[in-house]
Amino acid sequence: MTPSARRNLLSYIEDLPRFGPREACLWKDGARWRARTYDELHRRSLACSDALGGAGLKPGDPVLIQGPDGADWIEALFGTLRAGGVAGRSARPDRGQGGRPAPRRSGAGRAA
Repeated sequence: MTPSARRNLLSYIEDLPRFGPREACLWKDGARWRARTYDELHRRSLACSDALGGAGLKPGDPVLIQGPDGADWIEALFGTLRAGGVAGRSARPDRGQGGRPAPRRSGAGRAA
């Protein structure tokens, strides 16, 4: 495989519009199912990338992404990668290992 033929996650992010209005993400929000198309995913990822660049993000800067799983989280990840940031995931502050509630005495969820 030649270097130009190699693909990475960023190249797939750039290709999202070719899938058009088909559903890219489907998730349950309470009792309601929600969906986001590839076009929407790409557009919102670009907006996130632009916002991070506008806030002064430089290539290699860390970006902590915290929030529930779903399209918003994916868009934040894609936007961070497109802007050159290094994405890190934060566990929910009210959860410990394995998604169980963290014991109060552990200090989980407190800023270091």
